[in-house]
Amino acid sequence: LTIYSDCNLGKDTYTKQRRILKAAGYPIFPSWQKVRNLQASITPEIKNLPPRYQGIYFPFLKALEITTVRLFETGLEVQQIGGGADLKMKLKYGFDGSGSHAIYNQKNNADTNNMILTVFCALNIQSGDSLVWEDDSPNIANTQRPLILQLGKEGRDTLEVQSLLNTDIQSMTNEGFSAGEQKVMVNDVHTMFDQKAADIYLGCTGAYCDLCTKSKQQCVQHIKNREMFLIDRDVQTMHNIFDDLANEEGEITKQPRDYNTRQGQIHKPIPNHSVKSTQVLHGLLRTFDHFMKAIVHVKAGTLDWSEIPGSYNKLFVDNSK
Repeated sequence: LTIYSDCNLGKDTYTKQRRILKAAGYPIFPSWQKVRNLQASITPEIKNLPPRYQGIYFPFLKALEITTVRLFETGLEVQQIGGGADLKMKLKYGFDGSGSHAIYNQKNNADTNNMILTVFCALNIQSGDSLVWEDDSPNIANTQRPLILQLGKEGRDTLEVQSLLNTDIQSMTNEGFSAGEQKVMVNDVHTMFDQKAADIYLGCTGAYCDLCTKSKQQCVQHIKNREMFLIDRDVQTMHNIFDDLANEEGEITKQPRDYNTRQGQIHKPIPNHSVKSTQVLHGLLRTFDHFMKAIVHVKAGTLDWSEIPGSYNKLFVDNSK
């Protein structure tokens, strides 16, 4: 199944490989139908998103159960930790949009130029205080389990579909889930999305930071005073702010000097569970971009930061790149 999947083999190619190996004395490939049957048995039932959205999804809890059973089968023996052991899992989940895809002629002329993919990844499993399994490559594509594939750009209307996962996230953290005969509790759910997606997801597009409730001026003052930042923004408080300040249209109207009460809240938060988002990768990439731009401009012999098309410096900057 791994060879079939990772090598993206079709039925004809797989069958030819199987016959060649069998003729050479290595009948190690099962039939095509057996591979497909196994694939179907470990794939959650695909469901259509509600009519207002375009796309499909896997129920989070069911996908997590199947994935964990596979972990037990391939990378972790339950017998090693005892059948009645208290298992705790850490996982991460998130989503991101991508554009510039080819537009296909589909039914109803659905625009497939922009897509949003939601995934999750199991990070580790503990038995008591002992670490019994850990994913050593949690950021590669093969370790990400798909949850939602949706057409459209990242926006308030499209990302509201993430509320479909709220019930499952609450259930796996409050009650746990069963992987075969083994009970597993999820004690930590990390999130992975960029600043734009995090702000829309939390409804705080007017906030300076999605981790703390301080304004830009307060943050600058903290930096000047070399003070620490308290991560004090929580989803329940954000829901309370929205309930108190929202109008009939479901939005919060900005008022002068209202940041201490509104805390950057514009819309109702989509999640009802704890969300702590840190855009570590994007911060690193932007840092590289910043220094690369500085190097390019110095090499070009211009100290003008702009790169406006048609400007005097543009040709020298392009050649320097």
